Amino acid sequence: MTSTEPNPASILATFEGRDTVVFDLDGTLHGGGRDADPAGDSARVTGLRVRHLVGVDDPFGAFAAFDRMVRAARPGMSKPAALSAWFGIGLAEMNRFRETHETPEAHVRPHPGIDAALDVFGSRFRLVLATNNSPRLARRILRLLGIAEDRFAVVVAAEDAGAPKPAAAFFAHVVKAAGTSYDRCVSVGDGLVTDIEPARALGFATYHVRGPRDVVQAARVLRGMLQ
Repeated sequence: MTSTEPNPASILATFEGRDTVVFDLDGTLHGGGRDADPAGDSARVTGLRVRHLVGVDDPFGAFAAFDRMVRAARPGMSKPAALSAWFGIGLAEMNRFRETHETPEAHVRPHPGIDAALDVFGSRFRLVLATNNSPRLARRILRLLGIAEDRFAVVVAAEDAGAPKPAAAFFAHVVKAAGTSYDRCVSVGDGLVTDIEPARALGFATYHVRGPRDVVQAARVLRGMLQ
């Protein structure tokens, strides 16, 4: 479902009978997701890495050129998959580059209520964090958000899974690591292509959010249902 204002009946139907909630990180637990913000830090760093490969010196211009290449050739292809397939830049190599050049400290801010929202979800469900960030970057972002890593039973990064979202292998790794099954999970995220459509195809329930505000609103509805 796509979240606008929370509909209590729809939220109940989405989460009922499930035992695990799989949260995306960027754009979901904090604002400014990578795909939603092409002028953001991640785009700049991707542009830095590929600028000599696409023949554009400006990092943002290089990212835009790379993005056009992906959309023209394979609209559903993830950026990490394209980097690997076209340029031989694997997940581990790109993650080390990101860890050196990205500056989440400059733009990541906690959203009021997100900590309490995770309390609500955690009182009823096993929580999993599933992100295309590197493990180190994910932990840096969690610290900036004031969210303890142990809030989550499992933290899965694309590098751990050996494939980025939206690959089916990523979600298979999530389910195995969480010790559950597809039909017991809800995928919560802001990316239709990365978080919602591939998870739904595998049997997850899904809750599409525009950002942390929608996560907080859903938690308020669930808290009322759980009382």
